[in-house]
Amino acid sequence: MKRTAAPFLPVYALMLLVVLIVPSLIQAAEAPHVQVRLEGSRARVTFDIPGDGPVDVTVTFSDDRGPLKATRQSLSGDVGRSVAPGEGKHIYWEFLKDHPYGLMAKVLNAQVNLAGAAGDKAPPPAKGDKMTKIRIETSQGVIVAELDSQKAPVTVQNILNYVGDGFYDGTIFHRVIDGFMIQGGGFDENMETKETLPPIKNEAGNGLKNKKGTLAMARTTVVDSATAQFFINLVDNGFLDHKDETSSGFGYAVFGEVVEGLDVVEKIGKVRTGNFHGFQDVPAEPVVIEKVTVVE
Repeated sequence: MKRTAAPFLPVYALMLLVVLIVPSLIQAAEAPHVQVRLEGSRARVTFDIPGDGPVDVTVTFSDDRGPLKATRQSLSGDVGRSVAPGEGKHIYWEFLKDHPYGLMAKVLNAQVNLAGAAGDKAPPPAKGDKMTKIRIETSQGVIVAELDSQKAPVTVQNILNYVGDGFYDGTIFHRVIDGFMIQGGGFDENMETKETLPPIKNEAGNGLKNKKGTLAMARTTVVDSATAQFFINLVDNGFLDHKDETSSGFGYAVFGEVVEGLDVVEKIGKVRTGNFHGFQDVPAEPVVIEKVTVVE
């Protein structure tokens, strides 16, 4: 499973020669042991969550020039679910391009608020208690998939970030192999790639299997390299499941399952394919992902 878009590396990331670590400012329900680390185009916030209940995490940033706007958050870890004290959690935030904080800021502060933690008012429902459904409208019909945010929280949040941005609208299923899978979400009809968010943690070890009708993340040979592209299994593909921690055995992270429109998936799997711009298994007639939305 290859052919994912290359991760975007901002020019100013190359200019960041020294990693900056500073203590954060803490307000409201305090998150202990908070640290902020600049990593190229993003900030990693590490902290402990007190108590044994689920929490909602809100983080605001500022530097020596004032507030900074964070665009998206890509969660790494089960933030929003209960976590024992002392077990650190990492959350990554991407910043707007007009705030190249890695070059200019001498200090990056983060205010971390935890709602529902350490005796705060009644904790909110844990994220992942309910399945999230997305509607994938294609030129071949409609597919509805249920995403498992409990077993694949990082992956599902990543997918929903792309859905919320309209990223998938106008992309195609660019790789179709009958008897195997259909892959899409990264190329347009001219086989041009789209700029993606940073790669995410591979959650292939979550217990979900690459069975017929399941959705999984496409990636390169690097374990943690998945960005936007996903595939839908046309058959049970057990050889793609997590087996061990090695690069060859880590597997491909399943994060959801088709609940409506499996016939559409199978129909796409039968389209005629060929070579296009150096790529193999490309549908001769583009199979367009016209729109992807969250089902309320």
